[in-house]
Amino acid sequence: MARNSSKSTQKDPKPRSLYTPKPVQDRVVAGHIAGKSARAIAKQEEIHPRTVHQILGLPEIQELIAESRQKLLSLIPNAIEVLKAALSSENERIRILAATKLMDSLRVIPREVTDFVLPQPQKEGLKEMYVQIAEMMIEKNKTFGTPLPPDVEEIKAKVEAQFSENSKSSGDSNPPAIPEI
Repeated sequence: MARNSSKSTQKDPKPRSLYTPKPVQDRVVAGHIAGKSARAIAKQEEIHPRTVHQILGLPEIQELIAESRQKLLSLIPNAIEVLKAALSSENERIRILAATKLMDSLRVIPREVTDFVLPQPQKEGLKEMYVQIAEMMIEKNKTFGTPLPPDVEEIKAKVEAQFSENSKSSGDSNPPAIPEI
């Protein structure tokens, strides 16, 4: 029996439209643009991951995604300018954070290295910071009655005693408890 070698006369099936409701399709696209995986989107929407891929493969969705990417790419020059400004900031912490974030994003340094504590300020800055902390603690103690740590209470008593002695020798009858710095 001879076989018929002619091509099949059956037409290719028409691609059918998706049965997924439009709001679900919109949420799938939004999830994709937000960077979620197809599996995460499918789980959230309670649909099959293949359906997510089918939705994302639709020509109008591909066009929408391309437009969104183009908009994001057009923001890159502005982002670079902001980063340049942060890297040249007068504030050391801002410069360090910007540089660290940049290097981390570019994978120049391993993630574990970026979890470090910022460097301590110079000695002059450190003294200034200690004075500010002490002022704050004493002010909170005066205003709200917040207890001072024992060593700070001891320093406060010494300073009050020293001012008391100085004011007695100078003839001032009302010595200040703690000088305003």
